[in-house]
Amino acid sequence: MNEVAQQECSFAVPQCQIPAEKINMGVVIIQDGVIRFANSKFAAITRFEKEELIGKRFVQLISPEWKLLFEINENSEYEIEILSKDGEKIPVEVSVSLIEFNDAPAEMAIVRDISEQRQLEEELFRRQEELIAMTYELEQSNYLKDLFLDIMRHDLLNPIGVARNFVELLLEEESDTEKLELLNGIKRSLTKAVELVENATKFAKLGSKKSLELEDLDLRELMEEVVHDLAPLAEREGMRIENRITKSLPVRANRIIAEVFANFISNAIKYAPEGKRIVVEAERGENTVRVKVADFGSGVPDEDKESIFNRFTRRDKKGVKGSGLGLAIAKKIMELHCGRVWVEDNSPRGAVFVAELPAHRA
Repeated sequence: MNEVAQQECSFAVPQCQIPAEKINMGVVIIQDGVIRFANSKFAAITRFEKEELIGKRFVQLISPEWKLLFEINENSEYEIEILSKDGEKIPVEVSVSLIEFNDAPAEMAIVRDISEQRQLEEELFRRQEELIAMTYELEQSNYLKDLFLDIMRHDLLNPIGVARNFVELLLEEESDTEKLELLNGIKRSLTKAVELVENATKFAKLGSKKSLELEDLDLRELMEEVVHDLAPLAEREGMRIENRITKSLPVRANRIIAEVFANFISNAIKYAPEGKRIVVEAERGENTVRVKVADFGSGVPDEDKESIFNRFTRRDKKGVKGSGLGLAIAKKIMELHCGRVWVEDNSPRGAVFVAELPAHRA
């Protein structure tokens, strides 16, 4: 473009006007610092009439704070701010080339209005600053939330533990049936309070996590530990746990995933004692590994199958211990493993809780 303009402009103004007017950018020819030619686009940028620009010194159009930089500039391409006829500062990008004009050396400046680009850059910078500020506030908020949860956990569990110890002492010394029933009720409530505080703290901390550190684990070994730990609780309820996972199931996971299986099994013990047994199985697909915990109780109604995994949702079971957070915690843990959880009907009766996670590829 500059070579064509140079050839056309090397004779006289009339020949230069035709290509220069076709360019969708400002074109100015400057000779000895004076504007000798300006196209319509440059006139539109500066809001002067073309005739008003001819004979004006180009430096007069430079915004005062940019004049020194303009005078010492040796680059052929630069950005400055020029003044419009009404005094508005307009950011422009200038590209200068040497030409001959009316048989004498001159400069041809291609001027591009970058006002919109500058506004976008300023808006982007402002948004970045806001994002940095929001990120800092979020980090502070998460820190304060974790601190509050730790303090709450400590300050609540200590008095609850003291109260439970006193209740256990009273239970050992009390013989009155009515009082024993009341004391056992207090003990159950305190146990429920401990579970609620622990689960609320755990859920809140999981909620702020975006990922977990994974390691190579064998789900068979992990499930053996979970079943071993919960077997005494099941026996007290007259139930047995059948662990049918006999083959190694290597996965990439965090050990916290054991809490998902523990929650499924403990829920089955609480909600389906009439089924008398719990069956634990696993199956490996092409891309996934599924762990299933089946009970033989009353099952989960279709309308509750999704909501029971939501925060503070619990089936209406009178006398059943639970904070309503266990399944929400299980769901969050599986999401952090890029997996999922759901419940389906068992046959002939009962429920099957399923945890699915990506299969480990060696």
